[in-house]
Amino acid sequence: MFTLGFDVAKDHHDVALTNKSGQLKQRWQIANTIPAIEELLLSVKLRHPKLQVGCEATGSYHQLVMALCLKHDIPCHVLN
Repeated sequence: MFTLGFDVAKDHHDVALTNKSGQLKQRWQIANTIPAIEELLLSVKLRHPKLQVGCEATGSYHQLVMALCLKHDIPCHVLN
């Protein structure tokens, strides 16, 4: 199982992909937009079908990530 961790912000997200051992595999910085988030989620899910997402709860900025995870049936855990 692989996990995408989102550090959310108003303009962009810092994202890290880790394996089940917690080893960092890849990093991205993407815009906080539907196309950018959706493209990353779908490309990573294609390579790792058991993908899950961990997302920091920051104001309302995490809601777009959550909505796109729900749309594409990717488990999303919102963390405080």
